[in-house]
Amino acid sequence: MRLGRVKAIVVRDVKLVARSRMQLFWILVFPLILLSGYVALFAPGGGQGAVEVRVAVVPGAPSAQGVAARVAGYLEGMRWNEGFEVGVNATVYGDLGEALSRLRRGYLDAVVVVYPGSVNATVYLLRGTSNPVREELAAALLRSFFAYSAHFSALELLSGYVNSSVEECPRLAGGAGRVLGEAWRIASGRGVRFVGVTAGGGEARPRVVGWMTLSVVFMNFMFGGILGGANMITSEVRRGFAERLLSTALRPSEYYAGITLSWLLVLSASSLPVAALGFGVYGGALAVEPLSPGAVYVAAVILLAELLAFSLGVLIGLLARTPEAAAIAANVVIWATMIGGGFWMPKSMLPGFLRVFADYNVLSVLFYAAVDVAVYGRSVASSLAPALAAAAITAALFAAAAAAYTRYLPRLLEEASG
Repeated sequence: MRLGRVKAIVVRDVKLVARSRMQLFWILVFPLILLSGYVALFAPGGGQGAVEVRVAVVPGAPSAQGVAARVAGYLEGMRWNEGFEVGVNATVYGDLGEALSRLRRGYLDAVVVVYPGSVNATVYLLRGTSNPVREELAAALLRSFFAYSAHFSALELLSGYVNSSVEECPRLAGGAGRVLGEAWRIASGRGVRFVGVTAGGGEARPRVVGWMTLSVVFMNFMFGGILGGANMITSEVRRGFAERLLSTALRPSEYYAGITLSWLLVLSASSLPVAALGFGVYGGALAVEPLSPGAVYVAAVILLAELLAFSLGVLIGLLARTPEAAAIAANVVIWATMIGGGFWMPKSMLPGFLRVFADYNVLSVLFYAAVDVAVYGRSVASSLAPALAAAAITAALFAAAAAAYTRYLPRLLEEASG
């Protein structure tokens, strides 16, 4: 292989990309827009503040008006533990039908119908929304509230009975007082503290932004490598560029090596502005030092992801044969991987069947290997085994793409010229 000719192909491809405003927009500008929107929606700098649970309290009988007002006041005034950022907006409604109508339309999280007497209530919970976490939060909050209320009501009854018994038997006064005091202390939950611990230590937002930054970098590799590689293969064959180049003394293997290096260079360059914006401007967490073993490992994983994306693009281009078919096939692979591979949201939040896909998808494996070390500061050894397996698969796909390209390119050129 003659390095001078490979270098010429690299220079040619980089110049072509630099001259195309459309390509520059999609590989340099669009990822910055995507990351900015991602951060603004899911990790705003000012924080998202406390979660407000909206509850309607409805008297179940005319005589329960006072009970409804007291329950609403208790819900709003209840001091939740420091480990929770939860607030309750409780409003008394006079009509159950109106309250349920607002619940069904999503304006409320729950409707509580209270009755006279001790702890008697019916709780209607909103279900079937796009935010099941909020649904469970509202349910857990109200269960906790009524559990506390039931405890205190039971203790109140018990205290009344004990006090009346003490009046009849004064010798029990000392022991009964101590037991009741301890029972009230235990029921109040004052001996339990909740302390939030962020995964990996430190604040949560920088790690979220760091995850988002690498997510956008890898999604850009998909569009640039898979879609760009597939389109490049088919377009150069259709337009005759490849035929004119190969009509010279240039070998197919040299041409393939040149386009591979040029695309790796372009994809690497496109990741730098995204990394600078995410880690430098938006404050994403970066847990590795420059030139440290962790940084070298992350760089190697990123290079593997670029090579994998380009190899998939070449194979798709060779199989599709036309730019139109290549674009359709590449987009199917890209969107399936982004949605099901844990790039739009962490794979821990995916349904079970998609979680399996994310656990074994090679691009996902490489992405989470980079995130674990670069963002969460975990050791290289924690993700080394799956990363090595992904590297072996990437090498096999690259070799297959190279062999297929050098073997089938002449046939594609014949079909295009015919």
